[in-house]
Parts: sequence; C-alpha cells; structure tokens
Amino acid sequence: MKRNRYTTKQRSEIEHLLKQADGRCLSAGEILAHLSSPVSTATVYRHLHRLVEEGAAQTEVSASGSTVYRYCGEGGCGDHFHLRCLRCGRLVHLDCGLMAELSSHIASSHAFRLDSQKTVLYGVCGECES
Repeated sequence: MKRNRYTTKQRSEIEHLLKQADGRCLSAGEILAHLSSPVSTATVYRHLHRLVEEGAAQTEVSASGSTVYRYCGEGGCGDHFHLRCLRCGRLVHLDCGLMAELSSHIASSHAFRLDSQKTVLYGVCGECES
C-alpha cells in the first residue's frame, strides 16, 4: 500500500542534504547539524525512515558501526552492486555483467541469493589512489 507523500519543510531540507552529499552517506547527527531550522532528533529519524521506506534513501553501516543514510533517488537505487571508496566515501553504482554472472554463480553453486542493492565492495577509487 502506497501512502500519500506529505512533504514538510524539514523533509525537503533533509532530502536536499542527502542529494547534495552526492552518493556519500550521512548520519542523522550530521543531517541534524546542517539543518537551517531547529528540528528534533526524532523528526530527523522519522523523515529518514520514511525516505528509506519509499526507496529514496538507503541505510548502510559505517566503519564505526553506526547507521548512515544515502540518497538513491525517487525510483530507488536499482538492481546493481556498489563500490565504496574507503578514503573519500564516494559511492559508485556498478552495472556490470561480470557481477551478474558472479551473483548467478553464487545462487546456483552455493544456494545463496545476493541482495545486489545492499552489496557494497570496499576499496580505494582511482581519484584517491593517484
């Protein structure tokens, strides 16, 4: 069941901050610190939860073990794997036939289905490596 989307100023600002992060993940605390008007922590979490429910944002676990949020657009992130740079935090969407083959192999040979939208490979991007 799809809910009507009720947009408040706070929700719009939270969504804007996530978009401006350009694929990087933000914690609720970072979002709270950058909001222009005073908002409760509960309100930030409520809006983040709704964005995740709607598929416009995804959660990840940071290196420190806390939950962070990433914007993925109105249509969701799609069915692909991701690469995350350990230095700059950049996220790359990986639409690659080889990864589809790997996913298929894991399913058929190991009876395990990968969730490609939540599968992130960590390393260092070319810009940070130079």
